[in-house]
Amino acid sequence: MRTKKLCTAFALGLGLTLALVWLLGGGRLPVARAASIGVNTTLDDTANNHNCTLREAIIAANTDSWVDSCAPGGSDDYIGLGPFTYVLTVTGAGEDAALTGDLDITDTLTIEGAGPGQTIIDAGGIDRVFDVRFAGTVVISGVRIVNGSVAGHGGGINSRGTNLTLVNTIVSNNVSTGTNGFGGGVYVYAGSATLQGGQIFSNTADVYGGGVFAQECSAALSGSLIFSNTA
Repeated sequence: MRTKKLCTAFALGLGLTLALVWLLGGGRLPVARAASIGVNTTLDDTANNHNCTLREAIIAANTDSWVDSCAPGGSDDYIGLGPFTYVLTVTGAGEDAALTGDLDITDTLTIEGAGPGQTIIDAGGIDRVFDVRFAGTVVISGVRIVNGSVAGHGGGINSRGTNLTLVNTIVSNNVSTGTNGFGGGVYVYAGSATLQGGQIFSNTADVYGGGVFAQECSAALSGSLIFSNTA
């Protein structure tokens, strides 16, 4: 895989597709599955009601403990999602335990859907979709990440100090607003970002990086399209 040089800052958005797309072949990343956590509903809650929501599964992965009906995570967790739409409805922002608002990931995790046309994670405008913080290695595969909205970094995904990989994933229709509105689709600070297949489009940032803004990191793209983003 060709890797872009260590970046102090770069922004990808409208009009940069041809210069910033490398078609280097396909193939799925190997996934080590030490602990598999099964999501069995499209609801979004943290109530003790004998189900396992996506939010609860992520909390179980972060804390390595039982959460409602979600099995505890381990050192390298896996969450599989079916061909459904998962809409975030638990409002509230400013906490980093995935209890409200965006889905906070703080430990090594793979989330795998059935494909970006079938598995959709929709923030419904209540917050960004994923907030990934010093989580080791995080792989998000085969999903579509949409309708995130945040006054700050990363309308779809905010990743800090993590090795983030997006495989065959679409990030679209997310918004990053305000004076810290960097990375309408994806914001990456430190760590690394790898985009393998998939597309990032129709995202908006008030400052820089309508599609992607990356700072103090390494970044690689393989067969990915970034287009029609606005900043």
